[in-house]
Amino acid sequence: MRKFILDRECRHIPNGFRLFVYYSVSEIVRRTGLVVAANLTNKSFGQRFNTFSEITFPPYGYVLTRDKNPPNDKMQEITCLGEYSYNKWRDYSFRLPVLPVSSWLPGDYRTKEQIMKDIEGINWH
Repeated sequence: MRKFILDRECRHIPNGFRLFVYYSVSEIVRRTGLVVAANLTNKSFGQRFNTFSEITFPPYGYVLTRDKNPPNDKMQEITCLGEYSYNKWRDYSFRLPVLPVSSWLPGDYRTKEQIMKDIEGINWH
């Protein structure tokens, strides 16, 4: 991956990596190294683990993963853009999902209201 990022003549994202993007209306900047997130309680998905890196610098957020799915299924995959050389210009139209970034937790796309509701629902005893 280092060669792909540092060498502008290098094409094709290394095998197995996938890159996703989303639109963030938040002012929160978020960047992480390698993170493993686990969702053990969502019965509709079963147990789900994601290994990823995230950079959110409004208005865009990017997630790099080797997993089958990104941390949020609404994200737009842009892995294919690694096929083009550095000086190649091309117009693309993507429908980017708008995801809230309300906390510093990587992979957390809840609204402030959802976070407050979740906190209120915690049994502290």
